[in-house]
Amino acid sequence: MGNHREADSAKLGFKKGDSDLQTIYNAYCAWRRICSGLSQNLTENQFCQRNSLSSRTLNVIEDLKGQLITCIVDTGILPLNRDEKQALARSRFQSFRRKYFFTLPTSVDAYSENENIINSVIAAGFYPKLLVRDGPGWRNIANNHTIQIHPGSVNRGNGVSTWLSYYGVMQSNVRFYAAHETSHVEGLAVALLCGDVDFKVFAGMLVVDGHRIKFSLGGWKGFLALKILRGRLERLSEKAFRDPEGFNSGRESVGAEKEWMEIVGEVLGVRRKVTGG
Repeated sequence: MGNHREADSAKLGFKKGDSDLQTIYNAYCAWRRICSGLSQNLTENQFCQRNSLSSRTLNVIEDLKGQLITCIVDTGILPLNRDEKQALARSRFQSFRRKYFFTLPTSVDAYSENENIINSVIAAGFYPKLLVRDGPGWRNIANNHTIQIHPGSVNRGNGVSTWLSYYGVMQSNVRFYAAHETSHVEGLAVALLCGDVDFKVFAGMLVVDGHRIKFSLGGWKGFLALKILRGRLERLSEKAFRDPEGFNSGRESVGAEKEWMEIVGEVLGVRRKVTGG
């Protein structure tokens, strides 16, 4: 409390992916390495004090993460073998002085280091909490109002991104509102993952949620590819949630479906610029 400048400075030291959420996650991962003994330079208390972090809060986050992973495993969405499930259970029943953390197996952890894919998922989950650059400032897609970026955000002064997702809005003073917990997102990710889409073939445009967002697409090949990819992704997502165990099985048809998922991963994993407004 009262050390906002020091906290903001420490936060910038963990900056990742032009995202407040990924930045916080980066700090969390550093805390895990300290607790696991993988870094011998600092104790847990020294690390937290130096970086304006709360050890108690980080432990609560770890507990909540374990609960969520367990729920996803129980639904069949996340397939783990017997040894991996035992490792997960062992990591959940520890005191606050942790020495062991559960790590997802590489077989189900293909994209955790890809900043663009993580930001794409964040934007899809938060939509319509989305900002688009409007002249020198930002416009809130949710209500079409002009908005600022919270002073503590890593995206304060961001002069590169066209789109930012956000978690919430705070009133900074009587007149102005500021978005906090913002993350860069590619326009292509917005087009593929957000809202309901209408493909205007003759106009060469993609319209999201009744003209809330518009993208102009150059060339009919790109237009057709995006339409096919979005439709395929929607069907795959629905199937994966409806029958997760079947989706994770070794059937030949599932192999073809996972190839499509890999294509989506390759498309979303590249930072690019798409015309939008």
